[in-house]
Amino acid sequence: MNTGLARAGARLGGAWMLLLLFGCGGGSGTKANCTPGVQQACACPGGGQGVQVCADDGERFGACTTCSSTVSTGMGGSIAGQASGGTPAGGASGTAGAPGGGDTGPHDSGGSGGAVGAGSGGLAAGGSGAGTGGLGGHDTGAAGAPASGSGGVGGAAGGPGTGGAATPLVTIEVVQCLIGPGKSDGTEWDYDGEIPQTVTTGLATVLGQPGVGPIINFLASSAVTALSKPDPYGWAEIATNGSGFDPANRIVLADTTTNMEDTFQPLWLNVRGWRSVPLSSSTMVRVTLLDEDLVHDDAIGIATIPGTQLQAALAAGGTYWVRVEQMTQNQLLAIGVQVTAQ
Repeated sequence: MNTGLARAGARLGGAWMLLLLFGCGGGSGTKANCTPGVQQACACPGGGQGVQVCADDGERFGACTTCSSTVSTGMGGSIAGQASGGTPAGGASGTAGAPGGGDTGPHDSGGSGGAVGAGSGGLAAGGSGAGTGGLGGHDTGAAGAPASGSGGVGGAAGGPGTGGAATPLVTIEVVQCLIGPGKSDGTEWDYDGEIPQTVTTGLATVLGQPGVGPIINFLASSAVTALSKPDPYGWAEIATNGSGFDPANRIVLADTTTNMEDTFQPLWLNVRGWRSVPLSSSTMVRVTLLDEDLVHDDAIGIATIPGTQLQAALAAGGTYWVRVEQMTQNQLLAIGVQVTAQ
């Protein structure tokens, strides 16, 4: 934290006073008079940190969510094998050959045509039609000679079918985040003081503009840098093919021993992504961030990046920013991701 011994001492003194006045509470969903929609950190059953959200009536926090008993500590391995291509199209059927011509005689019939060629690999040849000889006349006519016409050649085989497009395998990394200048209740991250109205107005202005350039410039302004800053840490999860978020694929972006302190723009320098991910519109990445505090860690936000944005990141190359402020009450503003083909 690095916000000064005086500030830390004041916060600790205030925390002890609250404990003496109200006692210690346990379990989830019991804190009264919270602001609807506000998120806070909570202890998961079996250890670890989760997040709980204040109910719409403002009377209590909900159950502790995003808990996991398994945390991945390395770059994700192969998430799934490459999808198979579509079924090749069958060739067109060949055209039956013309009937063979008969020999002479009043009742000669020509040979039957060849069979229809089957359109598979190569050229499909029709069968030879053996013509039958004509019958003799009513009384005296001699039987005609057997016809020798051959069946026609079947039609050419259809060309090979075109297989369906394979799902691309990619590497997905969460590289950076942008955090708002204060909490949704209008106070600073590491101090109970109110955020100046000029900062609140300035944030609303830049959030009304496209992209993240105005946000980055705003966070670097003197009015914002003078505020106390969070010490963000958290994790990321991935879901593929609509299968939901698998706890086995959770990665820790930073914990309370490896996180960057006092920053609105944390970089994730350690584990930050997964390899061999089959990218489709159903792929999703969810990021959960908290602010390390002296007494109680504050929730910064939970935001989900949809597959369409990940596909756009692959096409764009480099760091691709996804705005998420509407998911987190302006606490987590944007997430920078990199998606690269393998």
